[in-house]
Amino acid sequence: MRYTVALMIALMFILTGCSNVQDTDVNKSYGGAPKIMLNGEDYFASELSFLKELPEEFKYAGKLTEEEKQYAGIIGDEYYISKDSDNIEYIYVYQECGIRISESEVDSTKRQWAYVKWSKNN
Repeated sequence: MRYTVALMIALMFILTGCSNVQDTDVNKSYGGAPKIMLNGEDYFASELSFLKELPEEFKYAGKLTEEEKQYAGIIGDEYYISKDSDNIEYIYVYQECGIRISESEVDSTKRQWAYVKWSKNN
């Protein structure tokens, strides 16, 4: 039960801290959590994981298309994958997001560019 509550709180901070959802018809019709659709898989920013520097084990993989990020509501499109893995469990996207002020809080009024972790929905 505590895990569920903690996950819900973390998702709330992610949704407000690392997205810039614009008021479009697409966003009005999709009611789920922000997601990136890449190679037939859904990726969610389910952790408060955003970094100033990309981990060394990741490499540039390309730019997300508008279609791939249409439900993410993010500003930014460059994404990075693990250098060693054919199975992509998570990616980092260089995007605009809020500033982390504690382990579980994000100030979404202050903005920064960071590498945000998006994990595959298993």
